[in-house]
Order: sequence, then structure tokens, then C-alpha cells
Amino acid sequence: MAARNARRAARVKAAVASVTRLGLTAQVGAQRAPLLYSNLWTPWNVRRAVVTTLRRNGTKGIDQGVAVVSIGQTSDSFLQGILQREEGPSPAPAQGKLQGRHVQVRPQAQTITPAPAEQAASTPVEAPPLEQRQARPASAPPALVRQARYGALPSSTQLLLPSGGSDKVVQPRGLPSTGQLIARAGPAKSHSLLERFLNLFRSGTPSTDYKDILTGLKAYHDACRTGTAQDATARLDELSRIMDRYSRGGDGNHHRAGVIENLRRQITSERATLTNLVAELKDGVLPQGATLSHALAFIREEVSLKEMTRLIDKGLELDQTQEAREILQGEKLSTAYEGQPADYRKILANLEKYHAACGAHSAQGDTGAAEQALKLLDNLKATTERYLRNNTDPRAKALKDLNDQVSIERRVLQGLLDELRNGGTLPEGADLSHALAFAREGVSLQDMNRLMDKGLLPSQATDARVLLDSERAASLMDDLDSRTPEEKALLTSQFSEGEILLLQLSGLGRNGGDAYRELGIPITRQTVVAEHTDEQRLDDMSKLGNGASNTVYAARYSGPDGIAEGIFKPMANTEGGWVADKIGIDLDHPQIANRNLATQDMARALGFDVVVDCKIGSCLQRLPSGGQKLQIGLVMGRAPGQPACNTETALYDNPEVRREITKLQLLDHLVGQGDRHDGNYFIHAYKDERGQAKAKVSGIDNDQCFGKNTTQGNDIRYVKNDKQREGFRGTLMPELIDTDMAAAIRSITPQRLTAMLNDKLSPEEVSAAQSRLQSVLEHVDKLEKKNQVLTPAAWNAQATRSPLQTKENSYFARAAGYGVPF
Repeated sequence: MAARNARRAARVKAAVASVTRLGLTAQVGAQRAPLLYSNLWTPWNVRRAVVTTLRRNGTKGIDQGVAVVSIGQTSDSFLQGILQREEGPSPAPAQGKLQGRHVQVRPQAQTITPAPAEQAASTPVEAPPLEQRQARPASAPPALVRQARYGALPSSTQLLLPSGGSDKVVQPRGLPSTGQLIARAGPAKSHSLLERFLNLFRSGTPSTDYKDILTGLKAYHDACRTGTAQDATARLDELSRIMDRYSRGGDGNHHRAGVIENLRRQITSERATLTNLVAELKDGVLPQGATLSHALAFIREEVSLKEMTRLIDKGLELDQTQEAREILQGEKLSTAYEGQPADYRKILANLEKYHAACGAHSAQGDTGAAEQALKLLDNLKATTERYLRNNTDPRAKALKDLNDQVSIERRVLQGLLDELRNGGTLPEGADLSHALAFAREGVSLQDMNRLMDKGLLPSQATDARVLLDSERAASLMDDLDSRTPEEKALLTSQFSEGEILLLQLSGLGRNGGDAYRELGIPITRQTVVAEHTDEQRLDDMSKLGNGASNTVYAARYSGPDGIAEGIFKPMANTEGGWVADKIGIDLDHPQIANRNLATQDMARALGFDVVVDCKIGSCLQRLPSGGQKLQIGLVMGRAPGQPACNTETALYDNPEVRREITKLQLLDHLVGQGDRHDGNYFIHAYKDERGQAKAKVSGIDNDQCFGKNTTQGNDIRYVKNDKQREGFRGTLMPELIDTDMAAAIRSITPQRLTAMLNDKLSPEEVSAAQSRLQSVLEHVDKLEKKNQVLTPAAWNAQATRSPLQTKENSYFARAAGYGVPF
């Protein structure tokens, strides 16, 4: 005890000396309080003792709170939480500047570090429901202001045509040529295509299957240039079979394996494109002089064969695919615009005026341009709000999102205007639109000038954010390195240097790290809260419903990609599910977030888009005592369509629906998901712009999985009147899959699986996942021997339910009316 007290006294003495040495003060309310140069990672009781010591020594202003900051290369790189008294009114926020921007520093309840008084309370106070909690005010702490990122306003084209527009960035698509594949797979130090080609066969011994991939890829391209659609389909199917063989064997070249994995996904996309073309060729023909390669290029740009023929007849060249897309978008835009009411057209016109003003060079100077843009933005907001007051048509939802984005844009623009009025200038070669893009990333005008002087381009706003975060990270590491061994040992006693870095840069801080530790969530780049925070939440949360174990809430967030709806699921250290207990999840430490993230990682590794997107989010709950409680939660995307239990039976005859549900089923066998009842996945069937049938299947509530007791793919199956199995919601493994699914399963090696799960699950759970993977791989081999692995196109021939697909082994057969009554 004496040794512990001595260590505590030494820490207090060092912290007090820091304050005395720096002699810093800041305006807090009507008094002046010292700025405490104390690391956030110092235990709260030590920091409390520092406050007591300072008060005893006669330091003024302690009753008003102590702002904890650091002075360094970047003034906010160590911005800390604010210590506060256990009682007493909250003072007014301190006004100041951070990176050239006006900010407020609040000593009360504006940080994620709860007051020590709440931690030491003898009687716990229950937090109010989330839906009763108000959104965080805009004047968040500077550390969190830096974190917030916002998207740009949409163009009028995007508003009229939500599926895209001429300004949509089109990523390169289609399969690579043999030369491109060799160039990507060659050793990193190779410089010429020839050298890479030679090294491809020098380093290691490439398998026969890999050489066959190159041959098969060339054969497919040749068929597209000179053959028929049937020839191309046959060559693509053959290439898939070769890829499948390679996935089983490989040749030991890890870099090459990664390139081949990417090629497998490209083949899946190419097959969908080719299938669309084959369907269109039933009622049409290729334009004169065009090959399948030309037609596929047009379809990748979402231009149908019929439209391709029409545009080529009007003089468009065969290689002008993007021009074709732009022409069609212009035609659609014109048609859509003509059919809109006058008030809506006014909104579109004001939106375009604002964009034009931001991109133009004004004779009024930078400040005048920003002031003019602000007026136009206010006009846009007024017309949008007037339309929303007077109309409740289908446009209302998109306009509500627009109105919220305008409010955010106004804050960003006002901050930029303040900087200009205080002497700031736009960098040479940049206009107002560029400066706004930087500001939306949390980059000040001063930093924009500095980074552009170093060579950054006006269009590289996202890169600027990355560079600034790197600078802050370097400053933090320098600070850690400058500490004495004793101080460094104290700082890293509970968190690694990398974790400290992530927690500080994200604004979560020490208490955020403690919350992660309590829930068993790893502190990594994937898991640290980034976008789904109170700062970027638009409205109050609303209670959506109760699941078997959790209450969930609907929320709307503004992020870099615009407005998004999500489901906030608070995380807790208890789990009461029957399935969770049976599969071996620790009910007192269930790590639900980890299981959802691991399921998402597995789906992405397979290339199966069959689960909703999920990320870690946070919110602050205000306690009746006036304090706050940090709540970590899982933010899931809204699944389109209807739950499988509410889907019409006829929809299961759609081959796309059956194929996507089978992918979800295979995923569940791999992850050991034992709770996939027909209400835990959604089905959305629709037609694309070319009229082709499409389907989206989305699994939700991916909690009850990755247990240590499920070691076989069939361990999740339901068995009636079996007390050990009647609570499960799964089936036996499917008896019919396709070659793409087989190749995807085989692409998951034991090493890849371990790397994917090691930071989220226990060793026993990872070992069980390895066993399930092996059992699913063996099942795929058996299906292949029984000729029950189809080509993807063969699903179209299965117009009715196959005899191989029953309620015992198929999700969609069960849901189509042959299901087991749970």
C-alpha cells in the first residue's frame, strides 16, 4: 500500500510540475483556469488529486474546471477531456481558435470522458432510453470537430436520377487481358512487361492450372472478338473451372494468389454482364461491324443493346461507350426535368446556381464569392423547406435529405467564410468548390495552403485529411517517445502505442478505450468509431423494435457519401439467446460486435454480397444527474425489400433469388450462424435499367455465430423434437451450388481464415471456424463428384424447385412454403 501511494504521489507531483512549468491559462467562463498538461491515459483518480493539489496551492479558477490540452506541433494533437467538479453549474464555453477555425471548449459534458463523480457514485443511475436523448450540439469539442467528415451536395442530375448521373465516376470494368494479368502478378520490382512475364516463371514453379488460367483468359477474349455469345459463355465457364482448380491447389506464390482472387471476382461480374447480353440477343442483333467485346463494353456502361444500336445508327463510334452513357443520361435528365412541378424545378435550378457559383472565379474576390454562395445556399434552403411544407409526394424523402445536407453545407461554408474574413486566402489554382471539399474533410484554409504549397492538388481533399492525420499521429508518437521509461510504461500499461494512437485520433480517448475493453472489441482501424457518432447524426434516435436480445434504434447519419439510414444496436456484456448458449458463446462476454464484423469480413472475402453493412458507432446518453454515459453500438445498414417470411412464394422461382439465398446459406454454414430464421434475412427483387431481373438478399442480426461448439457445417441444423437442436434455425448444407460458389469457398485457406478472425475471436472459436471450413470444403468436393455443382447460368434453367432442394437442406425451399414451423 505504501509503495502504491508513493507512486501515486510521484505522478501527482510530476503533473503539478507540468502545470507550474508551463504556466498556461485559458478563459473559462468569468474566471481563469490552468491548462493541465497531463496525459489522458493518466488514471482519473491521479488527475483528480492534481486538481486537489492545485486548489490547495491556491491556483485560481479550479472551481470552474480544468481544461486538459497539450502544446505541440499541432495544437490539437493531444486535446484531452475536461475534468469537472462533482457539482455546481456548468460555465460558459471558452472561445478560441483551432487550426484557424473558431471553436468552443466546454468544461462540462461535451467530451467522452465521464466525470469521476459518476464513476464513484454509490447508487448507479440508469440512463434514459436512447430515443429520449437529444442530438449533440454542433459546437462539439475540437478533437471531435476534426473527426467529422461530410459529403458534398448532390447535383441536380443525381437528385433527378438517383441511380447515377453523368458525373458518376465509372470504375474500369471487364476482365483484364493476359498481359495485364501478368503485369499485375509479376514481382513488385519488375519494370517491364517482358521482365514480369519471365519472372512469373522464374520465381517459384507456377502450376499448370495457373498457366491454364492465362490460356483460358486469352480464349475468352478471343471468343468475344470473333465468336458467338454461346462461345464466350463456354469459354467463361471453362475459365471458372480452371480458377476453381487453382483455388484448390495454388502454386505457393502469395502475390499471384491475391491477383487471381481479384480475377475470380471480376469473372463473377463479367458473367452477369454476359448473361444480360445473351438475354438481349434473344430479341436483337449486334450492330453492323460490332463484336461481343463492343457490346459488353456498352453494357458495362449500362447502355442496352437496343440503345447501342440506335446511337451507332446516329453516328456514334463503337469505342465511344462513355459518350453513349452521357447521351442517355442527358436524355433521361431532360425527360425527367420536363415532368417535374414548378416548385421542384426551382429547387433544381437553385441547386445548380450554387454549384456554378462555387466553381466560378468571382470578380468580388474570395470573400465575395463565399458570401454570394452563402446567399444562394440560403435561397436553396428556403425553396426546399417551402416545398416540404406544402408537399408529401415521393420526392419528399430525397428533399429532406437534401435539406439536411444544406444545413451542414452552410455550417461548413460559414466556417470557411470566417477564415477568409480573418485574412485567409484560397490557394493559387483553387476555387471555392475546392476549399469547401477540404473544409468538409475538416481541413482548414491554412492547412490547405500549406499542403498545396508542398505539392498537393486542389482535387486531393481526402488525401489532405490523411496527411493531417499522419502529422497528428507523428506528433503523438514523438510525445510518447520523449517520455521517461516510467511514464511510457504507465501510458502503455493498458493500451498499446497503436491503440493510443487510434483512440486519440478518433476522439474516443481513454474512456472510449475502456468501453472497448469491457465489450471485448479490438481497437483497430476497422473497429474504431469513425463516422457514426453524435456529431454526424442528424435527428434524435427513434426506437425501431425489440429483437430477441436487444432493442434497436433508427438513426440517420451524414457522412462523406451523403445521408445514410442505419440501425443502432447498443452493445452490452450480456446475451440471453438459446442459440448463443448452445453454440458456445460466453453469455457474460458475448462480443456481439466482433461476430457481426467477422461475418461481414467472411462475406466480403467470399465475394458474397449477402449481409448488411455494419460498423461500430457511438452515442452519448445524458444521465439524470447531468453527466453522460458513452454507449458503443453496432450501426447496421437498412436491408432493402421484405423479410423472407413476408415474401411471396412465386418470387422463389426467380433464379437470382435462389442463387443469392444459397450464397447466404453457405456463409451461415461457414460462420456457424444458428439463428437464420425467415425473419432474419430480407429479399429485394427488382429490374435494372435494362429490364433484367435482379435480386438482393441481405442477412441481418448476424450475432449468433462463431461459437466454439459448432465444428461442422451441419451443426446449425434444426431437428424437430430434439431438445439439443430444436432451437436452431439452420438447415443441412445445400445439395446444389454453382462453380462460382465452389471457387469462393476454396479461396478461403486456413491461413487466410486465421488472419481474418484472429483479432476478433478466441483461439477456441477460431479453431472451430477452421473445422467448419474443412467440413464445408469436403461437402463441396462431394457435390462435385455427384455433378451437383452447376455453372452459374444453369440456375436459369432451374425454373422450379429442384428435387435436390428441400426444406431440410435449403433456405429458399423452406421459405417457399415447405418450411419448418419454428
